[in-house]
Amino acid sequence: MSQIQLRVVPAAEAEVIPSQHTVKAVLVDENGDPFDGPQGPEGPQGPEGPEGPQGPAGADAEITPAAYVDPATGTVADVVNALIAAGLMAGA
Repeated sequence: MSQIQLRVVPAAEAEVIPSQHTVKAVLVDENGDPFDGPQGPEGPQGPEGPEGPQGPAGADAEITPAAYVDPATGTVADVVNALIAAGLMAGA
C-alpha cells in the first residue's frame, strides 16, 4: 500500500467551498502525485442495455460449389483437388 501524505497549503491557495465552509483536500502519494485513496470492492454489474436497431442487410455471399466427387470411387486427393479448383482451399 502506498504511503499517504497530507500537504498543507496556505489558505490563499486552498480551494474553499463557501457554501459548505470547507476546504477541498487532495491526498498525494510519496511522489506528490494526487491519490484517490483506497478503493472499495467493485459493485455489481448493472442490467444490460436495450438492443440497438438492426443494421442494413449485406450482400449475399457467393460460394463456388466444388466439383462432385463420387464417394464410391473418389480419393482424398480428388476431393482436395476439387476444393482447390473451386477456390475453397489453398493449394500446397
